[in-house]
Amino acid sequence: NISVLKKVSEMENVNMHILSVCKNDLQINDKVNWLDVNASFFAHENIHVLSKQSITGLSSGEMKLHFLQDYMCKTSNKIILVDDDNQVLHIIKDGLRDVILLQDSELVD
Repeated sequence: NISVLKKVSEMENVNMHILSVCKNDLQINDKVNWLDVNASFFAHENIHVLSKQSITGLSSGEMKLHFLQDYMCKTSNKIILVDDDNQVLHIIKDGLRDVILLQDSELVD
């Protein structure tokens, strides 16, 4: 829910990112433009859109797992991942122990 995410983004000591997967490279700009209009509270440097066209042979969950593994090497911040795909959540849970996982239906106004 975008209104809940906006409230979270305004909390002290919260640096919120968005991690998304699309089918092809052309959709990356579409997603970023959509976020600019509908969720402008995301800083551009905190928007990470991965393309299955560029990263082949991995599922969406595996792509997100690899991204988070790399990201966690660069930060000591606590990571909370909210996703709507239970399969993605299970892949992340199996691959990373220090991430808090939430299914997006848990975000209610």
